[in-house]
Order: sequence, then structure tokens, then C-alpha cells
Amino acid sequence: MAPDPTNEEYLAVVSEWSSYGHAGGRVGNAYPLLSLTRGEVVERPQDEFPNPGAIFLTARGDLNVWDFVLVRPMQNHKYSNASARDCFFIPRRAPTPLETVTADCHYAVLLDVPTFDPVETSGIIRNPAQGVTPVFYVRDMQQRIYGPLHRTKIIRTEYDTLAAIQWTPCGEESVIYEFTPESMWQKDLKIFKYHHPDPGLNEVLREPINLVFGPVLTATSSKAFDRVPETSLAEWYARWQNLEEQSEGLHRFFKNVTDHLSEATPEIIRQRCKRIATLITRTEILEAERRNVARRFLDSEEGRRMLDQQIAAEVDRRAQSMDVEVKKRRIELSVEERQFAQRTGEMRDEFAREKARLEQELNLLRTEESKASAAVAELRTQFDDKMDDWTRQLKENVPLFAALLGGQNRTVVAPVIERRGSEPEAQASPVVHGSWSQTALPIPSREIDDQQEEQPFVDRLVEILAGEQLCFTRDFVTNLFVCFKSSALNLIMGPPGHGKSSVIGGLSRALGHAQSLLEIAIRRSWSDDRHLLGFFDTFHGRYDPGPTGLTSRLYQAQRDWEQLKRGVYLILLDEFNLAAPEYYFSQLLQLLTRPVDQRVVQLFDLGMLPGESTDNVNKIQIHPNVSFWGTINYDETTERLSPRLLDRTGMIFLNSRDVAQGFAGVDPTPLNRAKGVSAGRICESWVRAADQCPERTWDLIIPLLDLLKQQTEEWGPGTDVSPRVIEAVKRYLANSKGLLTPDRAVDFAFQQRVLPVLRGRGTGFSARIRALQQRLTDSGFERSARHVRDALTLADSNFGDIDFLAYL
Repeated sequence: MAPDPTNEEYLAVVSEWSSYGHAGGRVGNAYPLLSLTRGEVVERPQDEFPNPGAIFLTARGDLNVWDFVLVRPMQNHKYSNASARDCFFIPRRAPTPLETVTADCHYAVLLDVPTFDPVETSGIIRNPAQGVTPVFYVRDMQQRIYGPLHRTKIIRTEYDTLAAIQWTPCGEESVIYEFTPESMWQKDLKIFKYHHPDPGLNEVLREPINLVFGPVLTATSSKAFDRVPETSLAEWYARWQNLEEQSEGLHRFFKNVTDHLSEATPEIIRQRCKRIATLITRTEILEAERRNVARRFLDSEEGRRMLDQQIAAEVDRRAQSMDVEVKKRRIELSVEERQFAQRTGEMRDEFAREKARLEQELNLLRTEESKASAAVAELRTQFDDKMDDWTRQLKENVPLFAALLGGQNRTVVAPVIERRGSEPEAQASPVVHGSWSQTALPIPSREIDDQQEEQPFVDRLVEILAGEQLCFTRDFVTNLFVCFKSSALNLIMGPPGHGKSSVIGGLSRALGHAQSLLEIAIRRSWSDDRHLLGFFDTFHGRYDPGPTGLTSRLYQAQRDWEQLKRGVYLILLDEFNLAAPEYYFSQLLQLLTRPVDQRVVQLFDLGMLPGESTDNVNKIQIHPNVSFWGTINYDETTERLSPRLLDRTGMIFLNSRDVAQGFAGVDPTPLNRAKGVSAGRICESWVRAADQCPERTWDLIIPLLDLLKQQTEEWGPGTDVSPRVIEAVKRYLANSKGLLTPDRAVDFAFQQRVLPVLRGRGTGFSARIRALQQRLTDSGFERSARHVRDALTLADSNFGDIDFLAYL
């Protein structure tokens, strides 16, 4: 039975065929060679992958001919079998070329190089017949196999064909091993040959491709070849023997190093020690001869004469150079003095003109002030004259309004009209007005199904968003969902046009609660929380919930949770830092970090209401079904985020790598029928607490935190992360279980919760952050490592200030 390609991962090679797709990007094919899932070669390409036996690349990006990639196929919904190049499969995500050697690599290309010599020093294979993976083996004319080799660089011609491959031995010992087919089999290394039945399709299929599968990085043999450069031999020996810094005695020791070896010393070690002794002896002879020749020449008359001439010439040259420099400095000083005098005169004249202009404007303003004061006095007189008429008319008309509105369930309190300089008149009888809290609960936009499992549901979120043309990678959408579960406030930062606001709206629709989404556009003039939470109108004796609708939506969420536990309420604060969040969001920022049962918003004091008022909702509890989201831009028009805010929120960084290109063919029709999930199912079954963080996952992040707080002479005092951030990281890792791999979860958590709270400058802090970048790179946390690298690059143009929020 033929395997199902959609359940497997393949090593594939990119073909040279390319053109431009409907969206303007480059497209092409990748030919699957080896199933990494089964450890078997693709024997029937055109049966397993119909038509050309390839996977269609909807976006080639920066891929070139002979680039090797890892792909997981999915069905191409636009497959029509219209041409010989029509592919039945496309990749699940945009593939990237294999560039680095990973510790779990178990595949390699076997390249035929008839004249390969393992001891040559060039390290270059010229005009290769095929491309190679980052780890590869070579086979010479006598069928001897050498490796493992590390591909360090691919050199291409101007026509994008292969010109050369630069290589070094794999591993730190710089040793190449020789194998035979039999010894390869004994080391559990299997050799496969990929052969396409139609080699005329393109360049990469003209010849069969040989592949090695198994422990390609750790396999050894009894025959080894030394590739350590002569310049590094002494350093190698000192490291091998754990010796101190090289001294004169150690130099003499190297001359007789072979005398100190035992009979059990491996042959490769003996070869290197002999080379060391030869080099030391040869260097001493050449150095002694050089000293003798130099001494004899300097003692001769010709040598002394030449030395005197060189000294005299150097003195003359230095004197002339100093004269020229002095003249140049004098000329520059003279020019600067003239410019300074000219500029001083111009500034003096400009100051006099500006002073005269300001005095003239001041006289005009004083005249305008006199006129305005007279006008205000006249308006006050007219206002006092008309106030009695307005008061009488209002008293006469209030009963009429009450009769007209008497059948409606509204209660309005007539205002108390007070004249300046007099006692307030009696309040009119109550008139009817609408209550802000009497609003119906939103209806779900999708049918709710609480029997769904979490992981398949998250996979479907990716497809639903792609059906709305919101194409993001699965890891990014999964990270978004994990942040939704683990933090009540999340901020998304990224370049304009990448879909920061759209993805939150799409998430609300995909969850099935589009009607519960509230989008609020932040205004620059907001300086306190009345714009979000409203205020008590003392003039009318009632609470005004404000124009944004947030208070009403929070009250709906409270009623929904206490009655149904159905709706998921996403609050999107667009341009979150256009005004200072520490002012307009202060009360909510403080509440959202508390336990759920303590998240109570105090709107006003009930004692401020008049006795006849029935609308007594003065507190709102924020339950787990409410999630706040904000979009962030970081430029000269926005406010900087304070450490207090960064310590309390999750920061999500959206960049171009998070935008997927492989979902353009998703059909939205069946996805529209997908079912949503209730808030009760998410919060009670899928949400986990910080103490449920897996210990193995937490162990991955401990070395990074230890590096930050380590105190050394070079780095200075350590940087401690607050307990609130530690708990947030644990909560994220707990909620990512089953959705993200441990490495990927730690990478996201460190970038989003730890890096934003780090900031500093100076050589010590810079050295610590560079060490952190290396540790992240070595641990495979590429997202955080790239973030740190970009921040270090921007620090050079930011006076050394390392700010992890400014790297985009």
C-alpha cells in the first residue's frame, strides 16, 4: 500500500524551473527524495506524487537550484491535472533552505568526485555535478567513501549554476574518515539511490542522486585523515594535554614531543605530533639563519650606511609631514574664526529683528485682550437676562416630555439649573431614560461544539484564518492562542500592514464569537481612564459609561460568565501606545495581574446616586472570558512603554517570517461551517496554571536566566527577572503543552516575556547580551537569537542603548 505523503516529512531538492505566479512571486517545484519518517527513498515518484513527481512551491522566495529543503506535503486544492507540471501536493508551510548542521541530522548526500583527495589543502570541490546537503559524503573513482564533510559555502556562476562547494571536516577534531560500502553498512549507514523515471524534466533529475541515511555525524572508521592546519597544531596539542600558555620550556618540549608518546597513542595523534616537531625545528633553523644574515649585514659598512640613510630619510619625511599638518591646521583655524565671526553677527541681527517682532505682537495681543474682555462682559449680561426665560420654559415643558415617554422603560433625572450668584432651584420630577446595563448578550457567530479536542481545534484555527486571507504560520497562530490562554493582556508589535489588528478580529471570528469583539481606537488626548470606564455625571446625578462601549461590554461578559459561560470577549485597543497607557489604562493594568476573583472594577460610589435611581451597577468583575489585546507601533508618534507596563503584559512580535505563503489555495467554503468553542470549555478544560509547567521544559530556560543574573568582572552586576515575569513564563509554558514543542515554546516565551524587560547600555551589559545571543544560538532558539542580534545591531546607531522593543 502506497504511503500517505501528508503524514510524512521529506528531504527534497528544488528544481531549476521557475516563473512568476498569479500573485507576482516566484514559484517552482521541489522533488521529494527521501522519507525521513520511514527512512526510505522515494522509489516511485510519479506514483506517490502524481504528474511530475514533485511538490508545487507556491512561493519560491529565495530558494535556488539544488537547494535542499524539508517539506511536509498537503493536498493542493487547485490540482486539475491540466499539464505535465501540475502537482497534486503543496507544502504546509513555506520551506527554507538547509543552511546549518543540527545535532539530530540523520541524512546526507553522497557526491561522486572521482579525483577527491582527503589530504589536499584546498577544501574546494570545483564544478560539482550535483548540490549537497549541509552534511555530505564523497565517493572517489575506487568507490572509497570519505566523510562526514561540512558544506561551508556554495559558489554559483552568474547563470545561477553550481561553480564550487567549499567544505571542512565535520566536528571539532578536523578528521575525515574513509569507508567502504561494507563498513558503511556495519555503522548502520544505509546508501539509497533516488532515480526519477523521466530525467529529462529538468537539470536536477538528469543523474541519480545518492543519499546516506543513519548516524551521519557520529560514524567513524579505523582509517582517518588529519585536516588540522599546521598553524593550529601547537594550539591543538596544548588543548589536548590541558597545558598552560606556551612558554620557552614548552617550545623546547614540542621539538621532542614524539618521545613522550606511548605505544597506545592513536596513529592520527602520532602524525600530528611529528608534524609539530618538524615545524618547530624548521622554524628555529630559519629564525637563526635570519638573525645571522641580519647581524652580518648591519655590521658591514654598507649596512651601516643604509641604516643611516633610512634614519635620515625618515626624519625628513616626518618633519615635512608635520610642517604640512601645521599649515593645514592654521588655515582651518583661520577659516573657522571668520565663519564664527560672521555667524555671530548674523545671530545678533536675527535676535534684534525677532525681539522687535515679538514686541509688536505683544502690543497687538494686549489690544485683543481688551476687546475680548469687553465682549465677555457683554455676553455675561445677556446670559443673565435670558436665564430666567430658559428656566421657566424648562419647568413648563418637563411634564409634557414625561407624558410622551411614559410608556418606555427609561429613567432620566432632570438637571438642577443653578444661576450664578443665586441658590439652586428645586429639581424637576424624574423623566424616563435608558439604562446602560440593560443590553442583550451577543449571539455566537458559529455553532458551539464543546466536545472538540484542543490540538485539532488550533490546527483548524490556522486554516480558518487562511481562508480569510490571513495567512500566518502554524507556530505563530498557536503562539497567539497560547498567549490568549495564559495572559489577560497581550500586545502585538510589528511593522504596518502585516495584519496586527486583522489577526485579532480573525481570531475572534475563528473562535465563534465575532459579535463579542470590541475594537477601540486610542486617542492621543486620553490622559485618564474616564475615556474607557466612563465617569459619574454629578450634574445629572447618574453614571455615564463613556463613548467607547467598554463598560457595557464588560458588564455583558460578567452576566454571560455568571449565567452561561458561553461568550469569549476580545477587547482590541488599536494603537495602544498612541497615548500613555499608564494613565488611561491604569486601573485595568493594575487589576489584570490579580487573581480572577479580585478583578473588580470600581466605577463610582453608590452614595452619589439620587434616591429614586434604580440603576445601581457600580462594580464590574472581569472574569476569565475577557481578554485584552493591543497593537503597538514604536516610532516618534507614540509613547514609550514603561517597565511597569512591560512587567505586566505579554509582548508578541510579528514579522515577515510569521506570514505564511503556502495557504493561498485554501477553500474558505467548508471552513465557514467549522464550529466554535465556548469560554467555559477553554477556561475550565484547556487553561493551565503556572504550577502545571512541565519541569523538563522549564529546565531549558533556566540556563538563560542564570546567564542574565550571573555577576562577573566583565559583565558587571547581574540582571534579575521579577517573580511576576517568572510566573508568566511558567504559565505560558504550561499552556503550550501539546501545542508547541518544548524548544519552540521556550523560544517564544523568552522572546515575549523576558527580552522586553531587559534594557541597558555600556560595555558590560553589551558583553552579557552578546553572550546571551551565542547561548540562544547554540540552544537552537533561533527566534530569540535573531531578536537579540537585531537589537545589538541597532544599538550601534542608538548611542549604545540596547532596547529590545526598537529592533523592528
